[in-house]
Amino acid sequence: AAYQGAGRGFEMEMVEQVIHVATGGLKPDLTLFFDIPVETAIGRMARRDESESRRNRMDDETAEFYGKVRDEYLKIAEREPERFRVIDGARAVDQVHSSVLDIVIEALG
Repeated sequence: AAYQGAGRGFEMEMVEQVIHVATGGLKPDLTLFFDIPVETAIGRMARRDESESRRNRMDDETAEFYGKVRDEYLKIAEREPERFRVIDGARAVDQVHSSVLDIVIEALG
């Protein structure tokens, strides 16, 4: 929904219908969204490019595209707080890891 609806501009109702048909209405019990500012994401992609890692078509998208996608993910998180967790991905790796462990352990009961 975030990439096709908000990012690509397809009508959200149609995107949701396609998702429903494709998944049979199933949704994950838990979704983790690693949130970082768009500028940080673009910087990370550039550093990855410099290290000669493999590029993909998403590397050619604009900051505007990624801003729309990020905003939509945050809206989804707001609408579905029972399953969606937003993690500050700009923090140090060990802090992000700790947050993930806490969330997953809590979800598993």
